[in-house]
Amino acid sequence: MQAEGNYDEPPLFAADGQAALEQWLAENITYPTNGFENGLHGEVTVRFTVEPDGSLDGIEATAYDDAALAAEAVAALHRSPRWLPGRKGGEPVAVTVTLPVSFRNAIRPKEAVFAAAGDSQPADFMGGGLIAFRSWVMSNLEYPTAAYDNNIEGTVVVHFVIDTEGCLTDTHVVASPHSSLTREVLRVLRMSPQWEPARQDGKTVMFRYSLPVIFSMHGTTSGAYTRIGSPTW
Repeated sequence: MQAEGNYDEPPLFAADGQAALEQWLAENITYPTNGFENGLHGEVTVRFTVEPDGSLDGIEATAYDDAALAAEAVAALHRSPRWLPGRKGGEPVAVTVTLPVSFRNAIRPKEAVFAAAGDSQPADFMGGGLIAFRSWVMSNLEYPTAAYDNNIEGTVVVHFVIDTEGCLTDTHVVASPHSSLTREVLRVLRMSPQWEPARQDGKTVMFRYSLPVIFSMHGTTSGAYTRIGSPTW
């Protein structure tokens, strides 16, 4: 991140600075569906001004590899919480920031091999396959307080890969009604135990899944609940 202007202290996303910004971007950027499926990757350079009150103004993509990635980077920053403003002589001042946003998790080594549907043994979760995984996710999900208090519901669609070591990796949220629901789904998937990797022609291969997670305020008499749709690959 680069800052421009007359200041003594640059603006910060939060007290933790760059680390907090990178985490927030990872949790709030929705990877374009076509981009994920087609292995699209690249970097978007975004320019904006952090105003004295910490709000962001004039957000624009000044350089990018793909228009869809640029649009998502700009949209994410429009949802940003207020920053800690830059300061000059102890007073908050407007400072222009240039920020690179990388979409790089979709990069695959050329030798990476994915299982072909119908011609392989799917990745298996704790001996119970998809049924066991759905049960495990359900037992660990919690309806976020922020979403519950504001009557926010909807479906989070997340793509992920089971690699050749059986690790759940490359999680990408491709649709979500709210960042708190996104964070909750990603939190649970990061906790996933190891899988038995998929096999094809006697060799371990990567296996890609798509998982819909439904958050509803009116599903049961006890109030909010979550439901897991059928994963696809």
